[in-house]
Parts: sequence; C-alpha cells; structure tokens
Amino acid sequence: MNRIPCQDCPAMTPSERRRAILGDDVIAHIDEVVDAAPDPTPELVEELRRIMTNPAGSTPKPLRPSCCQSLGSV
Repeated sequence: MNRIPCQDCPAMTPSERRRAILGDDVIAHIDEVVDAAPDPTPELVEELRRIMTNPAGSTPKPLRPSCCQSLGSV
C-alpha cells in the first residue's frame, strides 16, 4: 500500500503532497481550467483587495440609546 505522509510530515513538500493525492491528470485538468479563465476585471480586483484587507467589513457605528436617556433633559 502506498501511504501518503501526513500534513505535518517533512518528507514531502505541499506541492508534492497535492500531486500524490490528486494525481498528474487532475492537476493538468486544473491547470487547463485556470488558464482558460478570463482575467479579472479591475472592479473585481479592487473588491477582492478590499475584502482581503478588511475581511470583517466596516465597523458599524454604535447605536444611540433607545431609552429615555436619548431624549435629553426633560
């Protein structure tokens, strides 16, 4: 039986491990699909850049209290 080293095993690089798991045919197919994909639009690149630099999105502003304190002095 041909065993594949575990993820933390130093015997193989991540690339070698992927090749051992997927096989050459699957990797060649993935490369073909990636090569055939169109280039991203500038808008998509900008949106992905925004997501990657701030994955949680913008921080919401704190809500004003909804109790009588928001009415000010009465």
